[in-house]
Amino acid sequence: MTFICIAAKNIMRMALRFILFVIIACIFQTGQKIHAQDFPNALALIQYLKGVNESRVPIYFRAEMSIDYFTNNKGPEKGKQTFICGESQILEYDLPSGINAKVHIQDSQVLILKSERVFETKRIDIENFLLFGIHKQDPEKSIGILKQLGIDTEIIDEAIRLGRSMWVIGAYRRDANTPQIWIDKERLVIKKIHYINLPQQKLEQMEWSDYKKNGDFYVPLQCELRSDPELLFRLKRENPEFPKQLPDEIHKLLNF
Repeated sequence: MTFICIAAKNIMRMALRFILFVIIACIFQTGQKIHAQDFPNALALIQYLKGVNESRVPIYFRAEMSIDYFTNNKGPEKGKQTFICGESQILEYDLPSGINAKVHIQDSQVLILKSERVFETKRIDIENFLLFGIHKQDPEKSIGILKQLGIDTEIIDEAIRLGRSMWVIGAYRRDANTPQIWIDKERLVIKKIHYINLPQQKLEQMEWSDYKKNGDFYVPLQCELRSDPELLFRLKRENPEFPKQLPDEIHKLLNF
């Protein structure tokens, strides 16, 4: 009996997802404007993002990077940034000494110094998740990550940011002190996030800009991190590319 009940619930859930997908697809194809009230919750909106963008997300993204820090007297850093989109991120630093690389794999970050692992910690790779993963992975898994970041996935609102129309998940548009993400309605990309930095239990804000178009998908070339009102760092990407294969040194870092 228990098995039958579970099976019935799964069938009902799949049927509701299919109906929602058909409704949103019809709206999208007929060119009608989609509003926040068209989605009952964040899960429905993220299912829509995944349905549109899953086939558009590149496999790899690679660029030269430069990071300017605005606190703790830390000097600028340069190097290369590589994404296995939605899965891993590798930061290679052009430093004569210090950390040579940071490798994010799933929810872990590994620091590598002179070809040795020196530190590993549990940490959500927020940028890889919001730029790529949210468009590819199971929407229910994405909802789980948003909840970990303190976002109320039952709230959806609309707002304007720098002249562009946005959906807002997690807060109402004037509430800047609550965890939330902003989604560009036209480009269907995450524009910014306010989230709780779990180790420090404080609200931080990450925002992306200067987008590079690859097919029908947009990848930002600039990212800023703030702990309001203070700007912590600005990361810029130059000479972006979407390679079919990755260099051998990247595979070596991933297999550490």
